[in-house]
Amino acid sequence: MTLERHSTVPPTTSPTAQRCSIPTQIGAGVSVGTDGTYTTPTLDPELEIWNNRSTAVVAEGLIFEAGNSILRHVSISGFGNAASTFDANVRFGHNFGIDPDYTGALVEYNVIGTGPASFTDPGAGNRSGEINLSIRENDNAVIRDNLIGFAGGEGVTFNSGSNSGTVLRNEIRSNGLLDPVANPAGVWVSGNVTGNLIVDNASGVYSGPTLWITYED
Repeated sequence: MTLERHSTVPPTTSPTAQRCSIPTQIGAGVSVGTDGTYTTPTLDPELEIWNNRSTAVVAEGLIFEAGNSILRHVSISGFGNAASTFDANVRFGHNFGIDPDYTGALVEYNVIGTGPASFTDPGAGNRSGEINLSIRENDNAVIRDNLIGFAGGEGVTFNSGSNSGTVLRNEIRSNGLLDPVANPAGVWVSGNVTGNLIVDNASGVYSGPTLWITYED
């Protein structure tokens, strides 16, 4: 399955999807790494999906349960009820122990956690309640060139047996806003974390004691 700028999203009771007409590039767009080898993205997504939380709080925004699924050029925000749940703006795969497992997800050029006009905290009434991007039972996922920020819980989490992930050239900012004492990570991963701007999250990058992880700047 592929969802990107030219896709049509069926309407539901509370979430809204619409074309974006704001020609604004958002994101820090800075060089990172010891030698400035990588540059984080500036983006102008063309499809916006958001949950109007004043009407109803929807637990999950987009769910991909297929191998080699792709999400690109989309902004999505406002989903998720509360911290310490599995709620997410975007979820690939499903919970631990459910077959089949998946592989090969690709997430690129998206704004996850805010609208398309500004990569800033949308405020308590509009903020996503839990995880921004959840990778579950899904190996070899690639998360690159996204803006991911301002969620109640983790920014990016590889969980439920998701291994060999790649997190590359993203700006991951100010996640863990609703439960900072629990230290929800900007990135929770088994795999490679390379060339990212990870800033102002409740905690930075977490791999757990049994997971394989490689850091590179």
